[in-house]
Amino acid sequence: MQPLLSPKEAAVLLNISYHSVLDLINQGLLKAYLIGNRFKVSQNQLSRFLESTKVK
Repeated sequence: MQPLLSPKEAAVLLNISYHSVLDLINQGLLKAYLIGNRFKVSQNQLSRFLESTKVK
């Protein structure tokens, strides 16, 4: 199993704000796990999100 990222870590990798990551999660554009009361994002889901936003 690959490590799970916090929204802050995902924000750093995507070069966007922490709040933007939370917005993407809440809109269903970035899939995340809710563990306790915290979101966690898999690196695989982060890659899928990037592929889905790719300009053709």
